[in-house]
Amino acid sequence: MKELNTLYWLKHEKARIETQIKELTFLSAVSMNGMPSGNKVSSPVERFNERLEQLIEKLQRKCAEIVSETERIEEYIENIEDAEIRVIARMRFIENKTFQEIG
Repeated sequence: MKELNTLYWLKHEKARIETQIKELTFLSAVSMNGMPSGNKVSSPVERFNERLEQLIEKLQRKCAEIVSETERIEEYIENIEDAEIRVIARMRFIENKTFQEIG
């Protein structure tokens, strides 16, 4: 059962990364004007862009992991003999519905 819930947590991680990207994009648009500041090697804009690129790469890896995990869980669910249980399992573990929503 714990392995079937892995997808739920992967989707949560993905959502957190997306939130970080949105926050960083907003902050860079609001607070950075592109002007050099002090004697630093890189500008704040460069640091924002570098961090944004890191987050985008992390998001892409997480999306690939979600696709892989979804395929693995789908394969497991397809091997369940009872059609009703398959539907319930798919709704619970792929669609992340609560038992109340399923009922």
